[in-house]
Amino acid sequence: MATPRPLSWQWLLGLTGLALLVWLIGLDNVPLRDVDEGQVVLVARDIFCTGHWLFPTRMGEPYLNKPPLVHWLTALSYHLGGITDWTSRFPAAGVSSLAVPGMYLLGRQVFAKEATARWAALVFLTLLPVVRHGRLVMLDGTVVTGLVFLLITTAYTRHQPRWSWGMGCLLGMLALTKGLIAVPLGVIALAFLAWEQPRIFQNLSFWVGLLLGMLPGLSWFLAQMVHYGTTFLQGHLLDQSLARTWEVVGGEPGPPWYYVQHLFFHSWPWLLFWPGGLLLAWRKREESWAKLSLLGTGIFLGIISLMTTKIPWYVMPVYPFFALTVGATIDQIWQNKTIPPRWWLYLFGFLTVGATGAGIYYGFMAKQVDLAGVLFILAITFGGATFYFWKQKQQFLVMLTGGFYLALVAFMATPHWNWELNNSEFAVKPVAALIRQFVPPEYEVYLSRHHSRRTLDFYGGRRVEAHSQETLERLWQERPLRTFILLKNQELDQVNLPNHRVYGQTERYTLVGPVLAPPTQYNPPTCPLPKL
Repeated sequence: MATPRPLSWQWLLGLTGLALLVWLIGLDNVPLRDVDEGQVVLVARDIFCTGHWLFPTRMGEPYLNKPPLVHWLTALSYHLGGITDWTSRFPAAGVSSLAVPGMYLLGRQVFAKEATARWAALVFLTLLPVVRHGRLVMLDGTVVTGLVFLLITTAYTRHQPRWSWGMGCLLGMLALTKGLIAVPLGVIALAFLAWEQPRIFQNLSFWVGLLLGMLPGLSWFLAQMVHYGTTFLQGHLLDQSLARTWEVVGGEPGPPWYYVQHLFFHSWPWLLFWPGGLLLAWRKREESWAKLSLLGTGIFLGIISLMTTKIPWYVMPVYPFFALTVGATIDQIWQNKTIPPRWWLYLFGFLTVGATGAGIYYGFMAKQVDLAGVLFILAITFGGATFYFWKQKQQFLVMLTGGFYLALVAFMATPHWNWELNNSEFAVKPVAALIRQFVPPEYEVYLSRHHSRRTLDFYGGRRVEAHSQETLERLWQERPLRTFILLKNQELDQVNLPNHRVYGQTERYTLVGPVLAPPTQYNPPTCPLPKL
């Protein structure tokens, strides 16, 4: 191992500041989304309201889906700042942003040159999926940060076996974040050690430190098994984790190349450097960074590609290895003053024209000035890269890095970054406001829809079950004085609800309930409601 280089605090603090800016800007400019954020915040609110930290619940029922580390952090944020969209997203976003300086620290351990570590961190900083998913109240951004610091401690453990306690702590953190995800990531770390320093497995202090570090995380799982028994094993380990390998659970089916295809569409512009980087890693496979890149990419991408359940953010742990690979390739281009193939010039030129045209369309026709601004930044970025590439100068790399960072900051400041909300059938906050204004706590609320929305439960402060028109009519007949129903506006005259009263209406839904329900002030809820 080369003589340790002094840590560049300017780079470490600079990368941390850049990461915090792009991760936190506009964090609450869009509501929470249903699929993942809605579930985490419902559990976190229950923890905050009930104090059940060890055995979390969701809407009062035992929550066995995922371990509660992110839920704990979110509940703690509620204690400090109240229940808002910003305090919901801040803990996960803050932890996720730490992966950027972590990539720099990891690069200093596995690369021979400091500059390569900087390039790897900058590539990671400017990956759209890494930033976007890291800002959400979900588990995968925290998993990526845990993985990066697991690899850092693994790199230290090669030469100082006592660092294995750090590996154990981070494996426990990963297990407390997303359960069995710790197994493949731990396999990658151990495989790297086996390739780099196989004799370390004969060291007793290595195994003692590893096991002691894992004890806090394992203790939570032991407590769940003692408390819930086989229900926990069935609900958490089998139904929600292992079953995803052979059946579709909470996602969609897809071909084995699903995640490679995802990388192709979402990792620009760095995708251009990735194939060459993998070839470079294979040629230099005796170097530490190459071993880590090949092992991490091959093992994890192979596992998730063979799983039946396909969910886009499952690919997130691949991105640290992707950034190492691309960073090594970029540094080689920069140091050797070489220029990639000529066809890149035409590609950058085409992207310049495309971004300019899209910016004109969104700015003058679609009247979305904020999105047009992002596209014009991309147009300037690709235009500058085209110019420097034409001049045969490596500064096109600086142009790509700086331009993409500015474009990401501008994009995250708009409400477009959480684009899945565009596919939502209705805006959830106005409907939740109707529920909170008119429905007494002891009444039941139903929604005319095929599927419930977790964020409606969260913002409304109560469970809102979704049913068909026929079921809603039956429920009204059975409990006419205890039921409120959210009907689609066009269904108001189609559903047979005798003696109902209309209490309010949004763009898509109308709240109806019994005539005798008093539309007056009600006792405030015992648990604070989210800020709308």
